[in-house]
Amino acid sequence: MAKLITGGTGVIGSEVARQLVSRGEDVVLFDISINEGRIRDIRDKVKIVQGDVSIYPEVFSAVKENGIDAVFHLGAVLGGRSEQVPWASFQTNILGTMNVLEAVRLFDVKIMVYTSSIGSFGPSISGTATDSSAQKPRTIYGISKLYCEQVGRYYREKMGIDFRAVRYPAVAAPGSQVYYHVFCHVFTKPAMGLPYEMPVPPDGGVSLIHYKDAALAAIQLHDAPAENIVTVNYNVAGPKGRVPYRDMEQAVKVIIPGAQLTYSKKPDVNLYPELTLYDDSSARAEWGWSPRYDTIERIAEEMVRETREKHGIS
Repeated sequence: MAKLITGGTGVIGSEVARQLVSRGEDVVLFDISINEGRIRDIRDKVKIVQGDVSIYPEVFSAVKENGIDAVFHLGAVLGGRSEQVPWASFQTNILGTMNVLEAVRLFDVKIMVYTSSIGSFGPSISGTATDSSAQKPRTIYGISKLYCEQVGRYYREKMGIDFRAVRYPAVAAPGSQVYYHVFCHVFTKPAMGLPYEMPVPPDGGVSLIHYKDAALAAIQLHDAPAENIVTVNYNVAGPKGRVPYRDMEQAVKVIIPGAQLTYSKKPDVNLYPELTLYDDSSARAEWGWSPRYDTIERIAEEMVRETREKHGIS
């Protein structure tokens, strides 16, 4: 039997694949646009199916023809792009997830792991976000994530499929080209010897997870015994609490003392909820969630190392 990963050549999807391959699993990557660069090291160990989650025959065929016993559903139009093309976001994020759910139901797939987002809470939340906090998103991306969490719960309760979901905060990963991903650029720009003016206030911050831990969380949730899954849709985080940008800056400067990091006098990015805690205690208690990159120092070290390795910088 094999594991199917939608969005399989994305940042997190390819890392899920890498971790599954390392333990001997058969892996099928399903993606609308294949990024060969992200899977170069495992290309001969996975099967690739090019397809669109919004086209149900393509999803059904991928599941039926490959003996799939678990689906990791990561395929999505992400936040900024969703706001630019909301109808495309609907087709992929909502209709696409319905297609995956139906494939799981019709072809008796054992487990479906869905990846959601802190964006499902919306801007009104502050303080502590728990798994039972009110979710009031105002973006099409956040709305799509909340809808899919709840429709997945419906399929679980009414149709008996084993649906489970992890809800990520900001994800730190090398190579991001997104302007407002300050939590990536603060590490990668100095690693490449570049100055970086952060378009945020120094006392701002985000809840954060390293992309390798994001992948690990999805796999740990998949591996959890069915009787342990009570909450169903789970927050997961790396370092506990909100990580200030100032702490990210300081962690980088320990590694790169000459890092040229400054703050804009007119910050124009404040897209993330001002949380003091992104509470992942349910995941920890119910299925033993434990991140490997659990401090900002560890995240900084890995982000700098990977960036330098990618660009051939010694």
